[in-house]
Amino acid sequence: MWKYVLAGQLAPWEADLKHIPPRRPSLAVSVLALVALLVAACGSGGSSAQGGTLQPGENGLIKVKIAETPGLPAAFTQFGVDKGFFKEQGLDVEVTTLQGGQTMVSAMLAGDVQFTGGDVVAFTTFRSRNVPVVIVRPGSGAGDKKGEDYQAIVASPKITSPKDLEGATVAVNELNNIGQLFTEMALERNYGVDVSTIKWAEIALPDVNGAIASGQIDAGYSLEPFQTVAHNQGLHTVLTPGVEYGANSQIGLVLTTEQFLKANADVVKAFQAAHLKTRNYILEHEQEYRDALVKLAGLQPEAASTIRLPAYHEHVNRETISQVVKDMRERGLIDKELDIEAFFAPDA
Repeated sequence: MWKYVLAGQLAPWEADLKHIPPRRPSLAVSVLALVALLVAACGSGGSSAQGGTLQPGENGLIKVKIAETPGLPAAFTQFGVDKGFFKEQGLDVEVTTLQGGQTMVSAMLAGDVQFTGGDVVAFTTFRSRNVPVVIVRPGSGAGDKKGEDYQAIVASPKITSPKDLEGATVAVNELNNIGQLFTEMALERNYGVDVSTIKWAEIALPDVNGAIASGQIDAGYSLEPFQTVAHNQGLHTVLTPGVEYGANSQIGLVLTTEQFLKANADVVKAFQAAHLKTRNYILEHEQEYRDALVKLAGLQPEAASTIRLPAYHEHVNRETISQVVKDMRERGLIDKELDIEAFFAPDA
């Protein structure tokens, strides 16, 4: 088990988390929770994330864990594990699921997991507060077809165009994170929407469709499989934020700590190779992957065969990272310039 401590004696990067600008508090509060709930690494058994070198077990494999978001992100990695791609690289990988970026990063800093999923906005916030995480591989990405993507703003019939979102109540699963930033920037740049008039609400992804149907909100950020469910319930896609923020935008990421990378560069390289092979195999055997989603993601066969899958980029789209840093800086969501090249592990 990992231990949490209240803020007291903090490392420099932990203390720096306390100075996040107060504007739009939700993601800032999420990062601040890394101070209040941060791991006491000494005595926690978390030496691997703090710089210890992993050794093979009796089976000759190096045991590592990755925390991912439930659903498609976790299913992607588990599919690669089940196909034996990680074992080929000498890794015994266990996939665990956790909710929320700060929870997953806390687990990684504790040494409970060696890799974790994340998204480009939360990651940029962490880096701006000197949290020592780096990008290992791309996670889910947007495609290049407007109106056809695995993430969307779904809306009631009264919202007929993106311009109608001006003055509307729109839900995202986490305020001030990727759904809100990408939606605001897409609406502002592409449709001239005054995004300051939008009333934002924070609602969990599975509850968005019901909130629209009840009139609680006008529209909401949705990911698959909930987007397909929304369409079946008479809602429609009014915006595809990832695509309209920028074609082939980077959305998800796979992260590790700077300490783990330094002490276990060969493990990280092996993980990258297996993750890339998983990506390539899925692109070549999409139906096999869809069939596997019935078990891996708990989808009904019909849903598994029809949902929009994320784009899986070969390498991280660094243009997205640069644009996110620029936009967050201009909006006051981060308060300093960042060295983007320091974000990446080799071959990310």
